[in-house]
Amino acid sequence: MGMEAAVEGLVRAEADCSGEQGVSQRARAAFRELFEEHYAQVRAFARRRTGSLPTAEDIAQEVFRLAWERTESRPPSAGWLYITARNLIASHHRGELRLAQLNQAIALELGRDGEMPQRRADLFHALEQLPEPQREMLLAHYWDGLKGQALADYCGCPKTAIWMRLSRARRELRTLMEEGQS
Repeated sequence: MGMEAAVEGLVRAEADCSGEQGVSQRARAAFRELFEEHYAQVRAFARRRTGSLPTAEDIAQEVFRLAWERTESRPPSAGWLYITARNLIASHHRGELRLAQLNQAIALELGRDGEMPQRRADLFHALEQLPEPQREMLLAHYWDGLKGQALADYCGCPKTAIWMRLSRARRELRTLMEEGQS
């Protein structure tokens, strides 16, 4: 579905639900601009963190559905889009973790080897256990490919400190992964 069609779909859905136009033309134009400028980037952000284009598209669509709901009262910023995407991705990972745990329990019950799904579940669990700044730093570095000054800017710390912080985050993740295996 093209961006224009998606925006128009949201406008029609909103009008159908409210029985009237509801959102001002100015708010619609602002939303359309926000959508056109950031949809592809939010989808790419989600894809890097989920590894799945269909999941990333679902997350991006949900981000913009939520953005549409608040367009008139409090127009969302680009930062709000990414924070919302991050929260939806975390929710998605928690769901995957629960599914992996269920699959592991079923595999154990049936006497089948469930080692690889468990290792992935351990990784997601360990990532969730990390403090948010460490988790975001690892994800930005390894999944998004940020390095050097770009990583430092993203994490809000000096470039001279980023490698030490990254090393600590890796060490903490490794410790959490080992605890999850025992």
